Amino acid sequence: TNAGSTMGIFGCVCILASVMFVSGIFYEEDPAYFHHHHASEITVVNDLLYVKEQSQSLYQLPKNPCQAMRRLSQVDPNTFKFIVYYALPAERGRTAFLTTLTTTTTGRHAHPNSVAHQTIQGGHVFHFKVMFADQRMGCFILTTFIPHYGKGCRLLQTSASINKPVPRE
Repeated sequence: TNAGSTMGIFGCVCILASVMFVSGIFYEEDPAYFHHHHASEITVVNDLLYVKEQSQSLYQLPKNPCQAMRRLSQVDPNTFKFIVYYALPAERGRTAFLTTLTTTTTGRHAHPNSVAHQTIQGGHVFHFKVMFADQRMGCFILTTFIPHYGKGCRLLQTSASINKPVPRE
């Protein structure tokens, strides 16, 4: 099924996020994959971005993947206003709030490859490195490290691609 193949590929990618290659470089910092790490692939999307899957290790974020966000405006080259929607399991409604999303460059990247924003209203700003981003396919995989919780990742897909499998590349 599509759900099974999506979870299988997403699971494999999340494992890659947690392991170093023999060279000692994490996937999201490996120059061989820099072409997949552009934060601009996320910030140019005009569609709603849904959190389709999320690692269980991301407990400080909303535990359920019932989250979405949309870019509203660009403030400067590396700063954007987004609206974030989420619903917690114990709540009956959904919450919407504005957040500032910033992009930064890490490691040896030449272009911004990291995004930072709040995931819940009044919550901490979380930093996510882009592992895979393809705005044409509407598929994005982000990874983060949270002390005491470890490494985790999120799969975002646009409303146009939410029912499609994760690209195999």
